[in-house]
Amino acid sequence: MDFNASPRASVGAEYELLLLDAGTLDLADRIDDLLQACLDRRHVTAEYFQPTVEIVSQVCPNIPSLEQHLLEQLAMLQTAASRVGLRLAGFGTHPFSKRQIAISSGERYQSLRATTGNVNHLQVTYGLHIHVGMQSGEQAITVMNRLRPYLPLLLALSANSPYWRGLDTGFASYRQRMLLTLPAFGLPPRFADWPSFAHMAETAQRAGIFPSLKDMHWDLRPRPDFGTLEIRVMDSQSSVEATTALAAVCLALVEFLKVADPDQVHVPELPVWMEAENHYRASLAGLDGLCIVGCQGEQRRFRELALDVLNTLAPIAVQLDALEQLQRAVALLIDDSPAARQRRLRRKSGSLRRMVAQVAAELAAEARATTGHAPLLPPSPHNRRPGQSLR
Repeated sequence: MDFNASPRASVGAEYELLLLDAGTLDLADRIDDLLQACLDRRHVTAEYFQPTVEIVSQVCPNIPSLEQHLLEQLAMLQTAASRVGLRLAGFGTHPFSKRQIAISSGERYQSLRATTGNVNHLQVTYGLHIHVGMQSGEQAITVMNRLRPYLPLLLALSANSPYWRGLDTGFASYRQRMLLTLPAFGLPPRFADWPSFAHMAETAQRAGIFPSLKDMHWDLRPRPDFGTLEIRVMDSQSSVEATTALAAVCLALVEFLKVADPDQVHVPELPVWMEAENHYRASLAGLDGLCIVGCQGEQRRFRELALDVLNTLAPIAVQLDALEQLQRAVALLIDDSPAARQRRLRRKSGSLRRMVAQVAAELAAEARATTGHAPLLPPSPHNRRPGQSLR
């Protein structure tokens, strides 16, 4: 299996947003209307469920250019949405929608529907996927194995789905619980090397487990076609600011793990059952949960661990021109976590509908602030996915 190498430290994002009816703020099965209203569709696309639009970024050389590109795409989408009576929002799940959602057209989507039964209607979730460029398949597998123990921390940082069908689920990221109702989601296996991964992928394809690499929905996976490592564990975020803060964390963490010695890592490779427990705890309690950080059962609060990791990554972020976005993670993701903010806004506003209205209005304001800014990058010729102390 060939691996299409990417430039070092290149980065890209897939940012899924909810389509809302402008009046009711419920999910709206109108992706076709939105796409027809878009002036430029090169970096926006439909997803499995119709009330979803995905911004698929161009390959970016650094985090500031990714942030500007996402803001430009968001501004274009907001203009199109207003033309057709829609609003946009970023959550891991819609907080109160109870209606049956339509599936997007397309042979692949209809095939997925046929093989998942009624469970597929539990999958109305919204994620953020960050691609980081890899120079070889072997490097991708090495970094994948080292990054795997950090996936619960990234989940805890991004958890943004406490509500589902009008109920407080008690989870910080209920999205992850729903995804695990289907196979091929959750933590990835470990692989000894690139040939081992390639053998698995080819065998699984012959067995009909993964018709294509796109159907390998793990929280972390190599994308040999894009030349990236794709980090998929995170909930969608309510702003581009928070999205690029997470992208900065992911990029700096990957660059750190490429060269880190075993005694420098914050979370070592753990037994599978311990890593699964950390994944559950992050989904349940977010940064307030306890993370197992040693094979003898040692634990640390995810929030404390997150601050230590960000401090370690700060010098690397300087080199990557991503320190501003990394520092932003403290305010947007640690001091005021996305799930906690949803709950606070719900209490303050008195209803989930008003909370959704405020979050949608803030995203629209972020897009309006972008209007008129000159792009940092020319349009990509390829509609290809890439993919100091903080306190």
